[in-house]
Order: sequence, then structure tokens, then C-alpha cells
Amino acid sequence: MASSHRPIPTRRTSTSSASGPTTAAAASGRDLYERFFGTVRAAGRDVVRCVTGPVNEGSIAFHRRLGFEIEAEVADYDGAGEARVLLRKRLS
Repeated sequence: MASSHRPIPTRRTSTSSASGPTTAAAASGRDLYERFFGTVRAAGRDVVRCVTGPVNEGSIAFHRRLGFEIEAEVADYDGAGEARVLLRKRLS
């Protein structure tokens, strides 16, 4: 899924979550995201997007378990040789 575009968000919100190898860390990250999803819904939004590196298989797997879908893989997203995977979750 290669793409040459870099979407420009209308509103950027940064969040950090633990997505390490331990069950406790994954649960903590999941809890943080669930609270974030509630905040996003309350603000009238229905889509959440995030960005991770293609080599970060743990992060990709974590986000997929939360219901994120891979939207695109963008070469040079963060500069030359810095590809990123763009993920999207539709909130219901």
C-alpha cells in the first residue's frame, strides 16, 4: 500500500500509549485509548488516526487489536528513508 500523499489533519491530537510486550502494558495502553476514544466521541468526532513505523510490528499489532485498519504506508513520511504506516479507526 504505497502512497505519495501526506494527509494534512484538520486537528492533531497527540497521545502516547504503552504497547510493549507485557500484558499489563497492553492493558494500560488499551485503557488510555478507550478514554481517548470517549473524549473524541464527546467532541463529535468519529475517526481516530495514528502513525507508527513499519518495522514496529508490535505497535501495528496492538493498534489492529484495538480496531485500527491500515490506511496507507507512506515512504519518506518523516523525511528521506523514514516510512510510516498510517492507521485509522472509525468510532461507532
